Amino acid sequence: MLRTLGTVFGVMAVATLITQGIVFAFYWNQGTLNPQSIQDIKMIMQGLDPSENDLLEEEEHKETQTPSHEDVSIQRAIRVVGIHEQNNIFSTIGENLRKEAKRIEEEKENLEQSRTKFQEELQGVIERNTSAEVERARGVIQSLKPDAQKVDHLMTLDLIDCVILLKEMDNKEISKILRQFADSDQVEVEERGKQIFQNIYRGEPLNSLAKAAMDDTRIE
Repeated sequence: MLRTLGTVFGVMAVATLITQGIVFAFYWNQGTLNPQSIQDIKMIMQGLDPSENDLLEEEEHKETQTPSHEDVSIQRAIRVVGIHEQNNIFSTIGENLRKEAKRIEEEKENLEQSRTKFQEELQGVIERNTSAEVERARGVIQSLKPDAQKVDHLMTLDLIDCVILLKEMDNKEISKILRQFADSDQVEVEERGKQIFQNIYRGEPLNSLAKAAMDDTRIE
């Protein structure tokens, strides 16, 4: 058994040597026998693909190859551009935040000013509506006889003053005075009576004051 195996191995070895010799002779005859071709022959005899060795050598060459000055410059330029773009973005965001903070602060100041103005004007209307002078004038108007005299005196005042005087009277007194305005044969007097009623209905002068305050605080 051992002798048979030895014979087989011997035959295979001889066949391998003969094959290598034939291949070497072929390359030598073609004038292409060199270290690379010898390496290829050895790989073929070992059952390897010589092209795989070329790929491995190429990859190893790429890995060990030192980057050129141009490649280094390009990579550096790319990094610089990236950093520059990031700085621009951060700068823009920061500027927008500063503008927004300034806008909010200005709106806060405007709101505070409008609130103060509204409170002052409201207090002025309240004082005007309840002042001793207004109360005295209201009493005088109510005591005038006949009712036509009330209209005559009210026509000497502006519209808001008429509203302030009448709106604190009782409903019956207001209706009697408005009837006198409506019965007048003067268009101006009749129109004034309508305006007084409309302003009382709308809650003037406080309504206009509130609307003005809302306009002042409206955000653009």
